[in-house]
Amino acid sequence: MKYINRYLKLSLITPDIAGIAGSGGIYNFNADWKITFNVRKASSATFLSFNEAEISIWNMTERVRRKIAQAGCMVVLDAGYEKKHGQIFNGLVSNIVTTKNGPDIVTTLYCMSDQAKYYKPIEQTARNVAVKDLIVQLCENVGASYQVSHLQELAGQIVNRSYSGPFSKVIAMICADYKIYVGLDNGFLDFRDKKETAENILPEDVRVFTPNTGMIGNPQVTETGVDIKNLIVPDIRVNDYFKLQADYAEYNLSELTRTPNKVLGGELNAFQFIDTHSYNGIFMALSINFMGDTRGNEWSVSIQGSRIWNKNKAEQLSGGAGPQGKIL
Repeated sequence: MKYINRYLKLSLITPDIAGIAGSGGIYNFNADWKITFNVRKASSATFLSFNEAEISIWNMTERVRRKIAQAGCMVVLDAGYEKKHGQIFNGLVSNIVTTKNGPDIVTTLYCMSDQAKYYKPIEQTARNVAVKDLIVQLCENVGASYQVSHLQELAGQIVNRSYSGPFSKVIAMICADYKIYVGLDNGFLDFRDKKETAENILPEDVRVFTPNTGMIGNPQVTETGVDIKNLIVPDIRVNDYFKLQADYAEYNLSELTRTPNKVLGGELNAFQFIDTHSYNGIFMALSINFMGDTRGNEWSVSIQGSRIWNKNKAEQLSGGAGPQGKIL
C-alpha cells in the first residue's frame, strides 16, 4: 500500500572510474519503491560521532547493484512529506548486503558520513587564544563546515597547549576540556556549550513539540532529560533546542508519593523532584533516529533530549551558589 503525502527521494551517485567514459551515474528511487531506512545521529562532549544509515531497497536491478558496489558511491536521502521534506542523510556506502526475502531481492546499504576531512592531521599550538576562536581556526584549516554562534563567551583562554592528531581527535579533546557538545549533521559541525542556561536561549531558537506536530505516544522522562517520538520532522538537527507543550506538561503532584530514586538520593524534596521529573523546560537533542518504511506504518523520528537548566538550578548542580546548595 502506498501512503498518501509521504515523500522520499533516494539518490545513489557513483563516481567516474578513471579512463572509463560514462562509468559514473545517478540512480534515483522514490516512495513508489519498497524502501526502509534507519538514520542515526548523535552529539557528544567526548568524541565526534559520525552519522550512520542503514537503507534497504527491494528488487533493485542487478545492473544497478553492480554499479553502486563501486568504491565511493554517495548516498543522499531526502524524506518527509510532500509539502515538507528535507535531506536527513548524506554520506558514503561502506558495505552492501544482498539477501533473498521470498520472491524479493533486498539490497541493504550500510552508510556513514564522508570522514576524509575529519581525519586530516592537526599540529597546533594554542597560546592565549579563545576556545571559540581556536575551534573556528581548526575547522577552517581542514575545510569543515561549522556553526559556533551558540557558543557563548567561554570563560578564559587556552594559555599554552599543543594539540596533535587527527582533526576529529583534537576537536574531541577541546570539547571534553570545556564541556562543549559537538554534533555532526550531514557534514555540518554544530558546537554548543553544555553549560548554557535556559535564560540565554532565544525563543526563536527553541522548537516546540505538541500532539499537533505528530507526537507519538507519551514522552518518557529520563534521569537527564526526555525521550520523545514524533512523525518525521526533516529539519530537526542534533544539538537543536526543543520543549514540549501539551496537557501532560504540568506535573501531577500526586506522583510525589513515589519513593526517591538514585537521581536525587536520600530524602525526597518535592520541589527538586518536580524539577527533575517534569516535562517542563528546554532540552537539547543529543540523539536523533529517523526510521521509515514506504510500505509500512513506520515514518518517525525519535529524539533523546538533555535538559537545559535555568541559572539557579545549574548552580545547584555544579555545587555553586543557590538557596538549596548542591543536590547531586
